[in-house]
Parts: sequence; structure tokens; C-alpha cells
Amino acid sequence: MNKDHFDIAIVGGGIIGLAQAWERAKKGQKVILFERNPQAQGASIRNFGMIWPIGQPTDSYPVALKSREIWLELAEKANFWAAATGSLHLAYHEDEWAILNEFHALYHNKPYSIELLTPEMVSQKSAAVKTKGLFGALFSSTEVNVDPRQAVWQMHKYLKEVLNVHIEYKTVISAIDFPRLYSGKKVWQAEKIILCTGEDLETLVSVCLSTYFLIKKVFLALGQKNETSLHRKSATEICRGLREIFFISKGLLSVKKHIYLPLLSLEEALRARSVSC
Repeated sequence: MNKDHFDIAIVGGGIIGLAQAWERAKKGQKVILFERNPQAQGASIRNFGMIWPIGQPTDSYPVALKSREIWLELAEKANFWAAATGSLHLAYHEDEWAILNEFHALYHNKPYSIELLTPEMVSQKSAAVKTKGLFGALFSSTEVNVDPRQAVWQMHKYLKEVLNVHIEYKTVISAIDFPRLYSGKKVWQAEKIILCTGEDLETLVSVCLSTYFLIKKVFLALGQKNETSLHRKSATEICRGLREIFFISKGLLSVKKHIYLPLLSLEEALRARSVSC
């Protein structure tokens, strides 16, 4: 096979691109990933590194737990720090404490893994908490902390060294004419192309995207009703996939034949026994 011909070409080396590459490479597909910088530098690096299932509503909580499971699996395989510390939600006012008690009463059996703590119990969990004036706290056991910079870099290394993903750094894909991708005079070919480029997306498929939705408005909507979306639910699902679920891409949205955007289908993900595309 031509060394410049691949099963899958992924444009964008952030967390969404890495997720796509990992899912396909572990199935034995020949994958190439393009990153415009010497290392990933976008939103995947500039975030708080919190895997936060407790922040999800009940319908997406199982998917968030699956995401957590994948993060911990990759942390072990790619050798990056992931601390399953859980989270403390502190109440210093009566109304805050009332809300935590109400939430606990509603959901302490399912689906969340939560418990109410007295100030004394809180101090045993974390010496950093000021207990003066503290009514109590809600503890959730499912949250995980990672260092996003280290995690992304280690995943790049793991994909290259263990799963044989070919990564082209400092490579800007300036044009796509399926099955070809262009960067200056360099040309690659792939059976399927997946775009995970964030803000650069419009420069590659702006004409195609205008048929479906105005991508900036969809991202800014964050699940609100959006008149520019062809399918309002799709806007919600895309934002949920990128903003909340963060790592699981269950499906792909075709913007042109053989050219795709990652798309989370929540209903399918909830039914799935494992996450794969």
C-alpha cells in the first residue's frame, strides 16, 4: 500500500482527534493524524483537567461515567497522572445547604454516587477547606483530575509508539478534495477523513457547513434552541459531546461524502455496551 494512503485521516490533534485516532487504531486501521502546531495547543490544553460526571444531568450521567472509565484506562496505558479524588461541594449558607440536602434526597440512591458530610467529615477529606461557618458538604466519588497538557502529550506518544498512528506535526491542511488532503505541495489520501480542527473547521468546509448550521452559533448555543441549525437536536448533541462528555464520540456527521465531523448520539451511547465508532 502507498505509504501516503491511509484508512483514516484525522485533522486536529486535540482531545477529540485523539479519541477518534485511538478508537480506530486499536481496531488495526491505518491512521494518520495532522496537528498544525509542534504540539497540541488549543482548548484541549487550556482547560481545568476535570473529569466531572457529577455535573451531568441524569440522562447523560451514564455516558459521563463511561467517559471517566476511558480516561482512567488511557491514563494507565499512556502513563499520565489521573487522580480519582472525587469532589466536595461546600455550603456556607443555609440556602446552599438546603439545596444540597434536596439534591441528596432525590438522587442518593441513583444514579449519582454521593453523600452528605458534616464539617468535621469535610476536614478529614480535605485539610484545605475552611470549616468556620461551614454547614456541610456534598461529596461525589466519581470525579477525576488530570493535567491536560501532560495527558494530551502522553496520548500522542502512546498513539505513535504503541498503536502506530502516523502523526504529522507542524502541518496545516489547507484543502481537502476527497480522498486527498493537501498541505502545500504535500498530498495524502485516506478512505475516510474526520475533521477535529476546532476554530479552523470553517476554513476547510465552510461551504458544506453552511448547508447544515452556522458552526460558531451552534458552539455558542451550548444546547439552547438555535434557528440556524438544520436539526435543533443535533446542535445540542454536538455541544454536549464537546463541552460535557469531552471524550466520547459515538457517531459522525457527514458534511460531504467521506468527510465527517465527530457527533455524539446520546441515545446510541446510552444503549452501547462499549463506545466505538
